[in-house]
Amino acid sequence: MYRIRDLIGLKVFDSNGKKVGVVCDLAIDYFNGKVMGFIITKKLFSKRDYVDLTNVISLSDTIMTEGVHVHRGLKFSEIKNFDLINKDGHMIGILEDILIDYDFYIRGLIVVSGLIDKFKNGKRVIQLKETILGEESILFFGNKNINMRMIPRKYFG
Repeated sequence: MYRIRDLIGLKVFDSNGKKVGVVCDLAIDYFNGKVMGFIITKKLFSKRDYVDLTNVISLSDTIMTEGVHVHRGLKFSEIKNFDLINKDGHMIGILEDILIDYDFYIRGLIVVSGLIDKFKNGKRVIQLKETILGEESILFFGNKNINMRMIPRKYFG
């Protein structure tokens, strides 16, 4: 599985070997739970900043693509740091990252509830299908008694 931080910073080259940019964000379709493509850094006078997944030839430590387009849609950076609120109106945490499988479907949202809690208890993973995206927050309507966590390593003791 990928996380956003695994994909940010990858260099993008066209089919001729010319560097077209660096991945700086992901284009996502939240409602269908899919990553649509990569947002790359723009050239000086270019409006093209989007590599669609259908145009990706190769993905390893670099990305080879057939074309770069203009992006219209939702970027992960637009929903990062959204509050996750449960049905009772209590804040669960803040969206930090997403888990993406190798077919580029979003499998989970990584949520943190605070700096100290992050180191003490780890990060919480919430399934995308248990959420609704709002304009300023994300509603979690799943079972609050089931917790999936990314537990931190214990370095001492």
